[in-house]
Amino acid sequence: MKTGHVIGLDLGCSMLHGTLHSNSTVFFLHHLQKLDLSLNDFNGSVISSSFGQLLHLTHLNLNSSNFAGQVPPEISHLSRLASLDLSQNSLILEPISFNKLAQNLTQLRELYLYNVSMPLVAPSSFMNLSSSLTSLQLQDCGLQGELPGNVFRRSNLQSLDLGGNGELTGSFPPYNLSNALSYVDLSSSEVCGNDVS
Repeated sequence: MKTGHVIGLDLGCSMLHGTLHSNSTVFFLHHLQKLDLSLNDFNGSVISSSFGQLLHLTHLNLNSSNFAGQVPPEISHLSRLASLDLSQNSLILEPISFNKLAQNLTQLRELYLYNVSMPLVAPSSFMNLSSSLTSLQLQDCGLQGELPGNVFRRSNLQSLDLGGNGELTGSFPPYNLSNALSYVDLSSSEVCGNDVS
């Protein structure tokens, strides 16, 4: 109220339709901290690299908004993000972009990538994500390879969803889990529990 700056914008489920162009006025709201564009229809357009200009963002929700194509590496410029939701879009996340996210988003607590295609991202790279992470959703992402067992021991992780990744392998440790971990979904994956005996 003192500055007149817009710091929060909730346009979720607002029947927005069409392409969100890089010169859209939303990208001139440089003081935005929270932006919700979920449940709209952006007509299969790409996520604009201009999102990377919103450096004050702590929460970005693009869930189910009909975006498509590559996740732009500029998203990794948003180093203050605590919550990022790109779920339920026709998106592809390449290893380079994922590694930049892991390296730069050091304050991230919630990461939702349900149904984002990322078959080339190595499961071992999940260990590079912020140590503050409490919720990680990677359901139906086409993940392949072996999941490191110590992902279950991350000290702050409360919720982990890896269901629907049929080529994801590894072992769920029967003990020495994080005390914080309260929800795990490994359904339709090849990650199995170790026999305690």
